[in-house]
Amino acid sequence: MKSITVRNIPDEFLEAARMLSIKERRSLNNELVVIIESGLKSLCSSSGGSTAGAKTDPWRKLAGKWKDKRSSKEIIDDIYSSRTIGRDIKL
Repeated sequence: MKSITVRNIPDEFLEAARMLSIKERRSLNNELVVIIESGLKSLCSSSGGSTAGAKTDPWRKLAGKWKDKRSSKEIIDDIYSSRTIGRDIKL
């Protein structure tokens, strides 16, 4: 495992981590690892982690919000007609 040095840890945080490590019967180092893991899991789950819902929820919230006087078919036809063929590629 890798090691890191963390500087400027607020005294209150360090004391709280010490107390928690005593309560949980862990070394201070192990307690800090648990705290970091817990924080990372929380951040990943609340800020768009890799779950399917995290990926689709923003799109679901956006769905139906677009205002346009054209029908869906007209919008789709406009999209298709504005596409370019692309460029020639010689292999």
